Amino acid sequence: LYHGHKGHCVYEKQQCHEAAIYACSWSNDSKWILTCSADGTAKMWILRGENPDSIFLDCGHTWNVAEQEFRRVSLDVLVSPTSSASTLSSGVPRGGMLCGCSLLYPTNQPIVVAVNGNLTLLPSISSVGGETQPYALVTSSSPRSVVITGHQENIQAMAIKGNLCYTGDVDGVIVEWDLTSGNSTRVVPSSMEGGDEELFYKVHRGAITGLAVMPNGDVKSVGWDDAFRTSFREKQHNMSMMRCLSSNDKKLLSQPVALGRGTFLLVVVMATGLTLYDKSGHWEEIVDLSYEPLSVAVSREDTLVAIGDTLGNVHLYDVASRRWIWKIQGAHFKGVSALAFSNDASLLASADVRDICIWNAEENYAPVVNKNRWCFHTQKIQCLAWAPHCNVLASGGLDDAIYLWCVEKKMTRIGYPFAHRGGVVGIDFYKDGKWLVTAGKDGCVCQWNVEADVMKKFGVTL
Repeated sequence: LYHGHKGHCVYEKQQCHEAAIYACSWSNDSKWILTCSADGTAKMWILRGENPDSIFLDCGHTWNVAEQEFRRVSLDVLVSPTSSASTLSSGVPRGGMLCGCSLLYPTNQPIVVAVNGNLTLLPSISSVGGETQPYALVTSSSPRSVVITGHQENIQAMAIKGNLCYTGDVDGVIVEWDLTSGNSTRVVPSSMEGGDEELFYKVHRGAITGLAVMPNGDVKSVGWDDAFRTSFREKQHNMSMMRCLSSNDKKLLSQPVALGRGTFLLVVVMATGLTLYDKSGHWEEIVDLSYEPLSVAVSREDTLVAIGDTLGNVHLYDVASRRWIWKIQGAHFKGVSALAFSNDASLLASADVRDICIWNAEENYAPVVNKNRWCFHTQKIQCLAWAPHCNVLASGGLDDAIYLWCVEKKMTRIGYPFAHRGGVVGIDFYKDGKWLVTAGKDGCVCQWNVEADVMKKFGVTL
């Protein structure tokens, strides 16, 4: 501690932490100091003394943040999360090291941030007593520390089921979002099984390019580590979390480009071909393609698969007969970057760097909306989604914009510019179609109430 006017050192305390201290913060009344360290702990220090020449520090409380986080996610821990037994036998995980802290104004709520990006809200300060009880906590409203998490890098994929949204980023991290409460948790990767204590939550060892949520709640993911992985919900010590186990991994033939889901059928698009995965767990690989696939869509009944290629063509595959049944030649001027079947599979939407086209599946894929009509995106269109009960289509692109289109009102559109900085990579309807959920390269997930806009512009009830 240094004198505020004269600048000389008035007090020094050694061995405050077992590793480097990365940050400290004063309380609003200058009576306490919060510190955090690479040893994974945060400590509250009480300032004693009447004048600068006689002050000294007492440790009022210590939070072992890294210990509690590792205890929460590790499969090797057989003790209760409230046990005092140490579980970090091999040292503090790099992701659990604390690199920032603050006492929030005006409540003096302690908050710390770890190297893995997790923010931990610690129990609030209540009062400072005498020597026997130098520090107390408010525990009635917040009995435990609250962890706030999210993405540190660009989101690349999104999938929704019910009120849960899953997003995957370029670091290989998957985050589960509760769209009702706004709470978020990270999927715990298989690396935790073998004692990997890094706590960076990387489900894939590379960017995640596709996500899908199955009817039973399992999350399927593909990434640039050429792996197909399954995450499932697990309950442990009265806590529920999504976990990915390496025993469920499947190796892909090459790097995956996209992942499409109907109801039970999954289709993985790779540079060398396609892989079909049905509800019985059967794999079928189609590698004799005469084109380079770029995007995929699967009908809700699991009967049709649409593949967009880099030359602007759309190929239709019949699942029952296991044969290609149609080709929309020259559907686009550029590569087909996004596809989506309507809920009854009567319409197919396709998109490229500018145009969105609609094809009538019941009339040999005749154009309903052709090129140069829905052409208001200025960069590549990344995602498409149909409203569940009407012919309203949502699109998101790298131009940061979201658009809503209606098949019955082809000359009208609804635009939401600057929706996500860096581009929109995921889009879907939520709350029975009245809300829109989007994910972007800014690492954010947003919800949009579009019901009033759709009624005003299209005259359609979602």
